[in-house]
Order: sequence, then C-alpha cells, then structure tokens
Amino acid sequence: MSLLKRFHHARRLTRSFSATISTEETVKNDFRDLMRRAAQPVAVVTALTREGYRYHGATLSSFTSIALDPHPLVAFSLRMPSRLANAIKTIPPNPSTPHLVVNILAEHQPHRAEDFVNATETMWDRIQHTHSKEGIPVLSGSLGAISCRLVAPPIPLHDLDFLESGVEEKLAEAPVLSSELYLARVLRVEKVDQEAGLKREVLPLIYRHRTYTTCLPFDKLT
Repeated sequence: MSLLKRFHHARRLTRSFSATISTEETVKNDFRDLMRRAAQPVAVVTALTREGYRYHGATLSSFTSIALDPHPLVAFSLRMPSRLANAIKTIPPNPSTPHLVVNILAEHQPHRAEDFVNATETMWDRIQHTHSKEGIPVLSGSLGAISCRLVAPPIPLHDLDFLESGVEEKLAEAPVLSSELYLARVLRVEKVDQEAGLKREVLPLIYRHRTYTTCLPFDKLT
C-alpha cells in the first residue's frame, strides 16, 4: 500500500472512530436526560469497614429489585473509586450471613441522602440508627431496610468485551470515572425504628429531575 493510500485509509478510520464516539456521547446524554425525568428510589448502603469495628455508608446512584423467585435479589452500582466498595468486597464464608444493609429512605430524609454523599466517620454520632444482628447500622426513620450479601464479585462496567466474553480475561484499564455493578441476595427485612409522633403512612423518598420528591395515590392528588 502506497504512503498516500495509507494516509487516506487512516483518515477514514479516524472519521469512523470520531463518528462512533459522537454517537455514543449522544446516546449517553439522551439516556441521562430520560432517566432524570423518571423517578428513582433513594437508598443508602451501610456496612462495617474491613477492620470490622467502624461503620461506612454511601448514597446509591442506582438501586433496584431484580427478582423475587427463586431468591429475592437486588442490584446497585457504585462509582469508582469507592470506600464502600472496599468495605463490602470481602464476602463472608457463611452463605446465610449478610454483610451490608440497604436502607430505603423515606420522604422526610433528603438530608440523610445528602449526609451519605460525602460520608465521614464522625457523622455517626449525630445520625439515629440501630443495628442488625451483625452489627451493621440500620437508619432510623427509613421506609425500610434489608440485610443482604453479595452473590458474586462486582461486575466492572467499563469493559464491554469482558462482559460479553463471560470469562475472566485481562480487563481494559478503567477510566477515572468508572462504575461497578453489584448483585445481592436479600436475607432479612429489618425492623426499622420510626420517628416519634409519626402517625401517618410513611411515603418513599424519590429522586427526579435532580430534586427529591415523593409520590401520592391518584385519589389524593386532587
């Protein structure tokens, strides 16, 4: 192949690559806009640190239930790097032992969601909570809480070739802002302490259009 032909071939490849990147960015932006308009539950994962005597927690950017039968399963993702990911990566050998709690927040807890966006060790002194049987914090006033254990190691989401191959091959280097997917089995629904004086039904905290809100039945909207 002559030098001129190689030059034109390289230009075509560059244009094709640029077009692919442009299309991916468009899809990403459109999808982000769509999901901002859809309501999402707000949840905080709590766990013991790897040392086992300190707490850690983080507000999830995504959380959903994915199955009830044959086992109740939930999924969530974490943005890397993550101190919470380090805390929950070691799965207990006993399959009946949970090692994390998913706290599903109630409508009056947007401040709690913000607390755990940038969690610190000293914050636990002012946050009302009880403990699961394993000593993991259960946030008081929440809509509900579930004790879970991971069913598999986290799934890296930056390398689609790895996901498609289904085998453990060398991963592409993770970008600075990458995410990991976690699948967890629900082993127990925790009893949550509710705030004193709260007599009405507790409604969920949801996130839509970059703001916290809640939901009501149709018959109560008018």
